[in-house]
Amino acid sequence: MPAKESPNRGSFEILSQAAEAPCDGTQVWYEEPNERSNHKCPTKIEPNVLSVVETDPGSNPNRKYTGLKASNQTKSKDSVDALLKKIAISLADSWISEALGCAVAIIALICLISVLRHFDGSVWTNLPLHISINALVAVLAAVIKASILLPVAEGISQLKWQWFSDIKPLTDFDKFDRASRGPWGSLLLVFHLQSRHLAALGSWITILALAIDPFTQQILRPISCQKVSTNSVARIPRAMNMIGIGFHTGGGTAVLSPEMAAAIYIGLISEQSVTEYECSTGNCTFPSAPGSNANFQTFAMQSSCVDVTNETRRIQQSSVYYIPRLGNFSTGVGVDITPQILRTTSTGHKRLQFPEYWPSGAEESTLFSFTVHTLTVDWAHANTSNVFFKDVVHPFATECRLWPSIQTIESSIQLSNLKETVLSAEPVSGPNSPGSFNYPFLHISTKTLRNGTWEPCTYSSNYSIKTPVGVFNNTLWANGYNSDVPDELQWYPEDCIWAMDQDTEWALLTFLDDRFDQKTLKLAYSLRNPSASDGEFWIKNLYRNGTTNLDSVEAFTARLSRAMSASIRLLDSKKSEKSGFVQGDAMQTETCVQVRWSWVAFPASIVAMTCVFLAVTVWKIYRSEAKYGKRTWKSSSLAVLFGGLDEAIRQRCGPMARQSEMLTCAKDLELSLRPQQNGWRLTKGD
Repeated sequence: MPAKESPNRGSFEILSQAAEAPCDGTQVWYEEPNERSNHKCPTKIEPNVLSVVETDPGSNPNRKYTGLKASNQTKSKDSVDALLKKIAISLADSWISEALGCAVAIIALICLISVLRHFDGSVWTNLPLHISINALVAVLAAVIKASILLPVAEGISQLKWQWFSDIKPLTDFDKFDRASRGPWGSLLLVFHLQSRHLAALGSWITILALAIDPFTQQILRPISCQKVSTNSVARIPRAMNMIGIGFHTGGGTAVLSPEMAAAIYIGLISEQSVTEYECSTGNCTFPSAPGSNANFQTFAMQSSCVDVTNETRRIQQSSVYYIPRLGNFSTGVGVDITPQILRTTSTGHKRLQFPEYWPSGAEESTLFSFTVHTLTVDWAHANTSNVFFKDVVHPFATECRLWPSIQTIESSIQLSNLKETVLSAEPVSGPNSPGSFNYPFLHISTKTLRNGTWEPCTYSSNYSIKTPVGVFNNTLWANGYNSDVPDELQWYPEDCIWAMDQDTEWALLTFLDDRFDQKTLKLAYSLRNPSASDGEFWIKNLYRNGTTNLDSVEAFTARLSRAMSASIRLLDSKKSEKSGFVQGDAMQTETCVQVRWSWVAFPASIVAMTCVFLAVTVWKIYRSEAKYGKRTWKSSSLAVLFGGLDEAIRQRCGPMARQSEMLTCAKDLELSLRPQQNGWRLTKGD
């Protein structure tokens, strides 16, 4: 602002024109204490900014002047006030707040679904929150419920004004107003409108919203579940080979390890042989191959028997029966010559006495075979008087064999009971090669099962930690990788090679041959009492008091093979802690969260209905503005008050189509409710 020097004093004089007032932040000088200008600046100058006392540089240095400067804070405050006023007007005259309510409800619903998906199946007692999952669901349900009430209430209130676009009973105003305030009024409006108006939808939403809380509490249910227990052990032994179970003693003989010998005896006597395992919790699972239940592969023994009774011959009309391939009548069974009722005969390495009864290739994979020749008793007639013993007995013969195999097993442990199912078994045949003498049984797999996944068995031309087993000329390379090796040597992963060494084979054949070759069961007392017999106790298990059959002999042999397999797995697992065990998960029973998703449909439907209700309401209101004018009053009570104002006051405020205009006019009115000639009116106070 321009200023000029006073002719009488060396002070500055403020120009009197308001247009030139120093309201732009420039300084204004006036003389103290009696020379202050009476000029009033349009910009409000706060007292707390009148603080600088200086000496006028162009005047008497002994005369003091005070400088005034308009504060920038005033301009900033006015800008904020204007912005807040604009926002308030926008919220009052639009549907932004109601749309935000729907948005919050949708976000809360999404959060609810996300929380449920995250915790579905989780352990109830180990949730990573300081509050329970029930409390979290209840909070989200409360947010949904609170968020939908705003757009529903405002929508019903706005439909109230549209309802009175036509002549309606005045009591309808109260019904709509009550419906916008709670469920009871909504229920009354539903019956009044008979669900034939959009406001009835909003009323139904208000009523149904009461059920959001109980419905959301039904979403969660505690159930018992199995979860992996940390720091627990779950493993089952497996075997990759049968090496080192027998020991060469010279002269083509070998002895069997005590562990395997004991296992064979147990298998001959009973079914008590079980696979040893470790499961800390008593419930353990193991990884399975995709598309199947296979958990692991192991080296094991298989067994089977065939009925060869047709090979027996009877000596005339006696009770003596024999098998020509096994010898003459002196090697038969009967009571006419010797009281012999059962005989077993074993055969040599990879030999079957009756190969035609077996599938092709069975002889090549056979480790040991034996024949059982016995007499069965017809006990229904055996004790009948005047009946000869020879007339109630019948011959029975079977050949059984044992062979090494690669078993694919499904395994689980429940309540400390191991359950294993052999899904498939591939025989391990002897390689036809001169170099295979030290390993009469050898098999190289094309794929192997590792941690529940089938992986190809790929060999390498060089030794490595992953391929430590060398194979040359169809046998295992025993000279190590530090010596000179042939170019044809192939190195395989350890779990791709299955083998039995020569010493183990000899030891098993010797031990089993001692148990089965030329073993007999003889009658001790009466011909009519075959249960009183003399012989090895495992042979008595075969005889079963004269009731033996193919099924019982197969069961006997299967017990033997299972006992041997369990011992094979246990002995081989001790050689390698890594490859000798199948690692699994120890499971423990926990209380888990189960989400019943059908109950989520109710709050989701309420949110969807609210959004549809708001959208249709807004569309209907804007559609009617062309005919009736804009009246976005919603639930404002000012619209009612201005409708009942004194005529003079209403004329002063003028026509008001917006809620914000009513708010602006109401700020400057001080009214009281006074009786008038035509009733009570809100009039301006005296």
